[in-house]
Amino acid sequence: SYFSSEWSFAQFHLPEEIRAVVAFGEQKNTILIVGTDGSFYKCSFDPLHGGEMVQQEFIKFMRPYEDEP
Repeated sequence: SYFSSEWSFAQFHLPEEIRAVVAFGEQKNTILIVGTDGSFYKCSFDPLHGGEMVQQEFIKFMRPYEDEP
C-alpha cells in the first residue's frame, strides 16, 4: 500500500469523505491542510524519522451547509 511505500514518509489522516489541498508551511517541517468541510490543520513532522504527524492547530472556518439559516 502507499502508506508503507518508500514515498510515504510522514502521514496525517483525514476522514475519507474529505478532499483537501495540502502545502508546506512557512515554518520548518510543517504541513498546512485545507479541507472541503471548512477545516484547517497545521501539522508538523519529524524530518529524520517521519511517521505520524503531530497536529499543531485546528480551525473550522466554515459552518456546514445544513446549519446555515
